[in-house]
Amino acid sequence: MGLILFLMFGWIYLLFRMGFSLLRFFGGFIGLILIFFILTKVIIWGFWLTGVAALAFFGWLAYRFISSRV
Repeated sequence: MGLILFLMFGWIYLLFRMGFSLLRFFGGFIGLILIFFILTKVIIWGFWLTGVAALAFFGWLAYRFISSRV
């Protein structure tokens, strides 16, 4: 359950942490360009993982609901 919630929301926190670290390391405009180009792919993957985690969560809820009625 914790892993599912991490996949749904934790990647956003990690994305901000990684972005601010890159900005501090490279500094200024170059850091912003790197954050934009590199982490755009991370954002896209994060949305896919969030969707998969949400489907798994709702599937688990449906399984619990169905199995409790049997």
